[in-house]
Amino acid sequence: MYMLIAIALLLRDHHALARQRPATPTLGVQPKPGLIGHPDLHWFSFWQSQLFEPLFQFGAKCVAALLSIGYYGAATSDDGQGYELNVIAAAVVGGASLTGGRGSALGAVLGALVIQMISSGIVILGIDQNYSQIIIGSVVIAAVVLDKLNTWLASRLLT
Repeated sequence: MYMLIAIALLLRDHHALARQRPATPTLGVQPKPGLIGHPDLHWFSFWQSQLFEPLFQFGAKCVAALLSIGYYGAATSDDGQGYELNVIAAAVVGGASLTGGRGSALGAVLGALVIQMISSGIVILGIDQNYSQIIIGSVVIAAVVLDKLNTWLASRLLT
């Protein structure tokens, strides 16, 4: 778990420094003029963003594929097909704004738990599975409406 957190923090710092240098103070990252503050290594962040990030993504996809093969015994290109609504619903219910700028990993996990509890509740109550996406879509719409209402109220209180 420590290794995953360390990698996540490294990638957050890397993304902030390599791609969005002006936004680094809002992320809590102190920008440095090069690798570990060395002024002669300005080129490193460019090569790091062009080489390290795709290689890390490739490695993460390989691990996911190996886990899928180990669990199901086979893997196809459409393994995640049909989960798009659940993923978006989990992020929105977890507090991510559809317009961007807000959200957290913990919120997404909690949102995924809520969406899974709703899906399990549909099965337990014996509701037809055809209504599952309608119910989850309604939850997403309610979360978006509450998010917009919260944003509107916050802007009204600040002015």
